[in-house]
Amino acid sequence: MALIQMSFMAGSLSRYTDLSVYLPLDPQAGMDRAPRPRFRTLYLLHGYGGSDMDWVVNSRLVPLARRYGLAVVMPEGDNSFYLDFPERTENYHTFISRELVDFTRKVFPLSDKREDTFIGGLSMGGGAAVRACFEDGDVFSKAAALSPGLMLGEETKRLGHNSDLYELYLQAKENKKEISQLMITIGDRDPQLWMSRQFHAFLVKEGMDHRYEEGPGAHDWDFWDGHLEEVLAWLTQGGVS
Repeated sequence: MALIQMSFMAGSLSRYTDLSVYLPLDPQAGMDRAPRPRFRTLYLLHGYGGSDMDWVVNSRLVPLARRYGLAVVMPEGDNSFYLDFPERTENYHTFISRELVDFTRKVFPLSDKREDTFIGGLSMGGGAAVRACFEDGDVFSKAAALSPGLMLGEETKRLGHNSDLYELYLQAKENKKEISQLMITIGDRDPQLWMSRQFHAFLVKEGMDHRYEEGPGAHDWDFWDGHLEEVLAWLTQGGVS
């Protein structure tokens, strides 16, 4: 296996940015000159105040990703909510869903198939994963959100960005865009629980098949790490059910 930390020049951000990548490499693979496998890949996003190494340091990500044979790409998202800010030439959404995917597929042995490409995250990163579900369903086949920080309704207008998840879903549905399969899991003591319940009710009303779960826990690493294996199992094996 390999854990790689690097910086590269991201055109979407107009600067260098940090990136951590886990690859479940078999040290013996390729010794017989046979083609190396191209891995299924999870683009995994951190929360507000976090960094690209959060998942490695605070969870069982590495042993679990190895067990499920997943490559995991963990970008630095700053506190951007993974939105585009063209006025600052810092376009985080474009970076995550387009440039980063293209770059990592060229540099690492990652599958370029939609069915092998997933996105997930916690809190701020979970909200971005839900948004990618509707905006980037052509890239990611599945999206998993843990304790997502959701942007819903009129309050999103103050950001000046296309971030309202209600509108994004309705636009995707109207335009017959590909939509990723979606999983949301959140703790019953999470202060953002009301938003997830509200959004879940909206999706049920709209007839979007998705997986929604509430379980014991708060907005913390105990909850996120405790549900990580369930998320990886769903991404790699299961569907919506």
